[in-house]
Amino acid sequence: MSIVTGLGLPSFVFIFGDIINSFAGNDILEAVRPMCLEFVIIGIAIWITSYLYYALLVSMAERVG
Repeated sequence: MSIVTGLGLPSFVFIFGDIINSFAGNDILEAVRPMCLEFVIIGIAIWITSYLYYALLVSMAERVG
């Protein structure tokens, strides 16, 4: 889970680059809308995986302790 969380944050950089490139066209809103949806999906995935990572870490620490 920590690997997925760690890979999720740098993925925002690649999508942000696509958003910057989409400003060259005429219809900016239609070009940016799918990328904003990708931001939301990646954000939700990071939130879920980071919660699972923390929960599993706490569970393991309780068992070790």
